[in-house]
Amino acid sequence: MLGFRFFSCLFLFLLPVFLWSEPNPGQSEHPYGFYKGIFLLSGTTGNSFQTGGSLISREKEVQKNLKAESASGHTPLKLLGQDASPLLGLPNSQFSTPVSYRLFFEYGVTDKIGLGFAASSFSMDVTNNREYIDLSRLSPSQPNPTYVEALPYTKRFYNDKMYSLAVSFHPLSRSRIDPFVNLEAGIVQYTTSSRNIHPSTAFEPATSTGTGYGVRAGAGVNFFLTPEFGLQLEVSGQKKWLKSDIIGNTSLESVQIQMGFLFNFENIAKYSER
Repeated sequence: MLGFRFFSCLFLFLLPVFLWSEPNPGQSEHPYGFYKGIFLLSGTTGNSFQTGGSLISREKEVQKNLKAESASGHTPLKLLGQDASPLLGLPNSQFSTPVSYRLFFEYGVTDKIGLGFAASSFSMDVTNNREYIDLSRLSPSQPNPTYVEALPYTKRFYNDKMYSLAVSFHPLSRSRIDPFVNLEAGIVQYTTSSRNIHPSTAFEPATSTGTGYGVRAGAGVNFFLTPEFGLQLEVSGQKKWLKSDIIGNTSLESVQIQMGFLFNFENIAKYSER
């Protein structure tokens, strides 16, 4: 979150500088913007403002079940393991704002179309309640009694890395202000600490590592401060289908905004030859 705020402040500070400066397309071999033969690398970070999917909904369902069973008295509710039950009920699961990072290397096949490779990461935490085995109630008639700890705890709920191939379209060639849209698809490697749906088996979240695949669509704009360097702002949506032997097949969806820097290595190489 701090990184995104830093980029936001930097972007707002620098935007008037290069928008109000005199545009200079330069020589034909050293232009601003996107064009055929460009080697463009961007690095961005940001936050998601919308998340969903079965991976999140099942975690919310577990918390809902724990709330219902503790409220009905079927499963005791304790505070710091003590028998004195709190007066207040359990809260809903609270998910932190997901943080994402992305590196994207793009080559200009034409003046408007680019092909590239992207590597990105996505992570978020969750705060909820845990179910424990109640040793004091352990007996032959109740081999697996449990209680719910009323004090919530926070853990890393999900983390992944996605490697994908992408195609992009840039309607304005050789322009200092370079809007674009892109589509990508790739492989996802992830780790999640997810609980089972039934509360009686939820006292130990299962750390699951698995693979899957994902798709992403984005739209944004590149602002070239110089022919070699610029800023990037992008809004994107993505969906991931995750596979695991422990938690089965799940999905994760997010909509996010990212900001960062970009480098035109074609022009950097030409500039160094001067």
